[in-house]
Amino acid sequence: MDTRRGLEVTKSGLRFSTVIRSKWFILHCVAVSVFGISFLIYLNTLAPGLVWEHYGQDGGELISASIMLGVAHPPGYPTYLMLGNLFSRVTFFDDAAFTFNMFSALSASISVVGFYYLTNILSNMIARSSKHTLLIVILSACSSLTFATSSIFWSQAVIAEVYTMNSLFFCLALLLAVMNSGIRSPKGNFDSFRLGGANDVGERLAGWFGRYGVLLSGVCIGVGMGNHLTIVFLLAPILLFYFYVDGIKIGPLFTFVGGVIAGLTVYFYLPLRAGVVGLPINWGDTDTLKGFIWQITAVPYQDKVFGISSGEIWDRLSSWAWMTVDQVTLLGILMCIVGLLGLSRVWPSIAITKINITLIYIIYSVSYATSDSYTYLIPVYGVMAVLLGVGWYVFGSELIRRIAVEPRRQVAVWALILSMAITLPVFNLVANYSNIDVSQDTQAEDYVHEVFDTIDPDSVLIATGDNEVFAIWYGHYTERLGPKVSVIVAPLLQYDWYWETLTQQNPGRMPSFMPDGYEERIMEIVKKNVYSRSVYLNYEDGSVKNQFKLEPVERVYRVGIPVE
Repeated sequence: MDTRRGLEVTKSGLRFSTVIRSKWFILHCVAVSVFGISFLIYLNTLAPGLVWEHYGQDGGELISASIMLGVAHPPGYPTYLMLGNLFSRVTFFDDAAFTFNMFSALSASISVVGFYYLTNILSNMIARSSKHTLLIVILSACSSLTFATSSIFWSQAVIAEVYTMNSLFFCLALLLAVMNSGIRSPKGNFDSFRLGGANDVGERLAGWFGRYGVLLSGVCIGVGMGNHLTIVFLLAPILLFYFYVDGIKIGPLFTFVGGVIAGLTVYFYLPLRAGVVGLPINWGDTDTLKGFIWQITAVPYQDKVFGISSGEIWDRLSSWAWMTVDQVTLLGILMCIVGLLGLSRVWPSIAITKINITLIYIIYSVSYATSDSYTYLIPVYGVMAVLLGVGWYVFGSELIRRIAVEPRRQVAVWALILSMAITLPVFNLVANYSNIDVSQDTQAEDYVHEVFDTIDPDSVLIATGDNEVFAIWYGHYTERLGPKVSVIVAPLLQYDWYWETLTQQNPGRMPSFMPDGYEERIMEIVKKNVYSRSVYLNYEDGSVKNQFKLEPVERVYRVGIPVE
């Protein structure tokens, strides 16, 4: 027991609270700098509007569903839709797509800062003293900026997508778990947010984190699942981490699970909004139990889980191994290993937790049968950034212990370590800038405007293709193009709930009865409208072509007279 502070803590917990006790204003100045540098990089390469690059095709739907508070494709993304809607209301940008691109950049920059603080904490755990505080701050900043400029994370920070916010919730949950395990009392000394002043803000925060850290880490995971379901993979590693630190205790288990359940209440959004009559983007009939389960379990995408062959797995592992080298360089990977070994000596539980997280995410992303599943590895790269920062410090400390006892040599060693650490984010920045930069990309928006400039004002447009459909939805529902046009998504006609939604939205334009087959439903819609208004398709439909002439007009086909 430490009577001076009134703490009753474990040895590791006391060391945790002691070593990060810092009154250095520089810690937070550097955090602000890390945020500012990241945000400026993202701002300079940010998409000006809607884009398809970097697998951003879902952006059009996510933006539109968020603006109207609708229900997006499974699993619904309630957290993203609600926070995105709030962000669009409190900002002043005229273009909705640019607003949501900024939302991604902001989430990414905050996430980078979170990994910076986590790296700083864990490095200080190894340092065991405040002798190298400034050095650790700089190394932590370099490692977090290496993550910020890694190609995959950077690519998602400049478009409207859910992955940077997923990284943010992931980082917060992990950071809260680490902080809570190091603080054993309401009178703890965690004061990294204490800006050097003679006040008790840090100690009060320590007590608050000590009481509610377990609960809040659970809440982050629950709310984060409303943004992207893959954060569920953090559940088991964090639970095991608590067991490693405290042993098997029922209290923390129930608190953590209770926090997750509390966070999952964001999913009540889906049935509440699904009941709104005539809501244009309203997937899955989620105001019914059957529809709600269909939505949150992502039934249309379940066949993609473990959906690739064994041969493809090995091909992916090989290509993604090189992709990982591309994120942090080979030197960075070696330093990550050094950092993991260093943590395993001082705090084995957190080292094991990071290994668990990495393995779970790799297994899932490699086996998921989509071309963009590599984006699920972003949390792994965040973990690697933390290990990278720790590795720089461990490597430098070991070099000094073995070959550089004299002060002059120690300075030379740390100068070498700092130069290498700074080189990695600079290298990433130069290597990735041109490939990531979408600041001049207008392809998706050009397509949308060409389509609506081509078709007649009072017409029916039947569309397919994720890129095209979600872009058309954005143009129609968010930019208000083609106000009297009825947009019908061909693949969704296989679902009865979509037919009912169209009937509510387009009175007089939908047939009075619903055929059983998907192709028959398209044909009935065409026949219902072709003699009274213009009907267009953005693709050549074989069934329609057999009965009607299709005239290519710019980006679409106009349904003409019947084939004799």
